[in-house]
Amino acid sequence: MKTILNIIWLILSGFWLFLGYLFAGLLLCITIIGIPFGIVLLRAASRSGPLAPR
Repeated sequence: MKTILNIIWLILSGFWLFLGYLFAGLLLCITIIGIPFGIVLLRAASRSGPLAPR
């Protein structure tokens, strides 16, 4: 049951959440002022998947 729910979550929202964090993090890393915020968003992107360590 847990595997099925993880797959459903990944398809419906997890992939889009990951892409949003990744895009925003890379966009913020363009400026010097935004680099610390970009790094935080990139770390959040790495933890946004259902298989990420909690």
